[in-house]
Amino acid sequence: MVQRCHRWAELILGGRQDAHFGPVVLVGLGGVFVEIFEEVVMRVAPISRREAYEMLEKLRGYKILKGARGSKPSDIDAVVEALLRLSQLLCDFPEIAELDINPLKVFHEAEGCRALDARIILKI
Repeated sequence: MVQRCHRWAELILGGRQDAHFGPVVLVGLGGVFVEIFEEVVMRVAPISRREAYEMLEKLRGYKILKGARGSKPSDIDAVVEALLRLSQLLCDFPEIAELDINPLKVFHEAEGCRALDARIILKI
């Protein structure tokens, strides 16, 4: 009998106001993996839905989200929606200097995602 993994994926979502580019948004494997792999994908905000999908696809861990080795696929659409909203938030509120969501718990397909921890730094 094949035993399937029932864990969820963890990502980091974040962004900041860059002195040269303005608002930028990022995504990477979250939790401890962001420190181990040191891999994130960044784009200048606002991003499109297509760009959000492309950001996820560029991650080396994307296969984990797609359902590697018999595990269920993660809710990639929910992550894309979270990236789009984060991108727009950074554009609408330039007083947000930095914003990090780590980890973002990503449930199985069609089950959504949830921020477990977040940090926002405002410009004074």
